[in-house]
Order: sequence, then C-alpha cells, then structure tokens
Amino acid sequence: MKYLIFIFKHRFRRGSLNNFLRCKKIKDTVIVDLSGPFLSLFGKFLYFILRSKKIIFISCDGLDFLKRENNSINFWMGGTSQKVLDKYKKFKNNFVAASTLFTDETKLLIFYPTLISKNKMNRNFKFIYISENKVIEDKTSMKIWNENKDRILK
Repeated sequence: MKYLIFIFKHRFRRGSLNNFLRCKKIKDTVIVDLSGPFLSLFGKFLYFILRSKKIIFISCDGLDFLKRENNSINFWMGGTSQKVLDKYKKFKNNFVAASTLFTDETKLLIFYPTLISKNKMNRNFKFIYISENKVIEDKTSMKIWNENKDRILK
C-alpha cells in the first residue's frame, strides 16, 4: 500500500487540483489531504517522522517546501520550471504542471479528476475544434465536408 500525503498551507490549492483530493483511494494508493493552516502543521510533523519510500509527501508551490528528495515532491502549479524560485532550483524533487513548446519539462506532473459526476452536462458533451481558415483544394476533403457538413455544424 502506498500513500500520497498532500501538505500545503493555503486551502485555495484544493480547487486547483480539481476533485483529485476528494478521492481517497486509487488502486493501491491512498490519498490523504492535510491541506490548510492547521492540518499542514500535522502533515509537516509526519514529514519529519516518516521516512518510508511508500509514503510520498506532496507540497504545492513551495508552501511548505519539502527538502528531502527520496520521498517528497514539490509540485509547482500554474507554470513551467520558470516558476520555481531560484533558491529551490537545485533540488531534484521539483515537478511542474505545465509545459510549452519552448521549455523542455522532464518533470511534468498532472493530476486528472477522478470523481466525475454523471450529470446532464456530461451526457450532452460536445467537442469543439477551432483552427485557422485556409483554402482547401483537396477533392477528397471537400467531398467528406459536403457529405457531413450539416451533422458537424449541429
């Protein structure tokens, strides 16, 4: 059994992690939310006591920065590796949430929502694709467009 323990002082990061923290268990991994001003103190206490590799501590945006690299992750949300403060860049346990064409992010970490409700909005899901306009000269593409134009525009 593995444990992911989230430790960060500010509660607003719960919303940034979507509903990932509401899920208590994914396969053989238990998720523990110790975020907020009081629970983060308890989480920091556990961080200093527990040193097992089966227990991973995760901090968001360096609010409580976790220096031990063997069982902790500092997750920098809302940016690339440029968001990591200079005094923390030397640590190897920094992960970021975004990547661009201009940055090579080798430590990219993304949490997806795990508790997806089945409401009316999800049942009537529509996919929208936006791209640039240009003249299409390919006859096969124009034939497919003319046959399916009404269905696509609905």
